[in-house]
Amino acid sequence: MNEAKKALAVYANIRKHVRDSQYECMCEGCKEKAINSHLLQRNGILSRVFENGHMYEPKLTDILNNSFANKHFEFKKIGVSNALSTKLFCNKHDTELFKKIEDESPVFNDYNSHLLLSYRTTCAEKRKKEMEIEICTRALNSETFKYQFSYLNEFKDDKDGLTKGVKDLNYYLSMMESELKSPDSKFVFMQRTFPISGIYASGLFSLTDHYIEIADEDTPLHFFIIHIVPVDKGSKIIIGYCKDHIQSWAKDYLHKFECINDSNIEEYITSILIRTNGWGISPEVYNNIDIKKATDFFIKFEDDIYTIDSKPYDKFNIFDGALFKAYKTRNIV
Repeated sequence: MNEAKKALAVYANIRKHVRDSQYECMCEGCKEKAINSHLLQRNGILSRVFENGHMYEPKLTDILNNSFANKHFEFKKIGVSNALSTKLFCNKHDTELFKKIEDESPVFNDYNSHLLLSYRTTCAEKRKKEMEIEICTRALNSETFKYQFSYLNEFKDDKDGLTKGVKDLNYYLSMMESELKSPDSKFVFMQRTFPISGIYASGLFSLTDHYIEIADEDTPLHFFIIHIVPVDKGSKIIIGYCKDHIQSWAKDYLHKFECINDSNIEEYITSILIRTNGWGISPEVYNNIDIKKATDFFIKFEDDIYTIDSKPYDKFNIFDGALFKAYKTRNIV
């Protein structure tokens, strides 16, 4: 095995060990082990999307796969038990905190429900970043990378950025916890239902202008929230943000959602999904996505990870009618 392959094998092993590790409950003061929590309810929500117990989510390509050099992300088939799931809270706190949105027929029409969905998603993003920090730390301490300075610099830069990200998320989590105890409308949520099916989402994304935002490192990065919840007649899309931390141009872009036509919703959510990995699609939708469109999507997806300025991604639609087709299939009388 050459040195490059050896380094990738070590890195892949580090990632696996960190991912498979046990984690404590994220509830302050609790030392119980965290269970695998679904960000969206498995029964009643995800069950509207999976087929034969499976769906597809954007994931990192297997590092040891020969194709990794050319593509770092791809759609992967996963079981429903792993869909939008992360080790967050112990069973007791997961049940107590999210009882309202784990009800047999959650409605998601009120501020508290939107906050609970968003709080869980923000916790998941924090846990993911903590895991990536641990991966970077182990790689930096590995003998394999000791003299591979390009790797070391990349791991260090990634760790610094992730650490700043956790600090920002803690700021918003603290605000959400205060809102859940004593609501003061610090967050804005918009929701609409569209005639699309075969998709679900619960993730964070950013719309940034580094000339304004990055200039002050003490100011938390502006982040936004998207939930796509499969319902009886289509999909309910919820978009949220903190009203004290948003630039006017980003606010205008998000509020286009309130008046967008049904025919343009695939393109609009594509521009958001490029910025987050917290989503998935049904096998039917996956099979109707053009391979070249998927390739173009992941090029943009990876580019967005490493760029500071947000791009509009107008006129790009990965789905090209697949979500509307899935809706028609589901609602044939």
